[in-house]
Amino acid sequence: MDVASCGYQAKNDPDRAKRLEWEHVIPAHAFGQSFKEWREGHSECVDSKGRLFNGRNCARKVVKLFRYMEADLYNLQPAIGEVNRLRNNYSMEMIPGEERDFGACDIEIENRKVEPRPEI
Repeated sequence: MDVASCGYQAKNDPDRAKRLEWEHVIPAHAFGQSFKEWREGHSECVDSKGRLFNGRNCARKVVKLFRYMEADLYNLQPAIGEVNRLRNNYSMEMIPGEERDFGACDIEIENRKVEPRPEI
């Protein structure tokens, strides 16, 4: 990925900044919590050491609707890997000011919120 073409400057992970990743516009965490398997687990969600697990991996394993939602192409956008990691599962919101932490790349991440460039 040519991050220089958009004026992107890595903040602290230059290797991941070179990777293209697919980011959920609505984080999987936001819609995943509506499933009991995400919150509480399921009897089929057992790791190789016999321990129960929950969260995204359990929902993905046992809930077909979750897999459809997670793979919804209308909810996936290409993203610079480093930004995807820093965005975490934060929701989008207007953030006052226009501080640039990534060179000319117009994205702000602050107080567990993210604001992409205006076109988005």
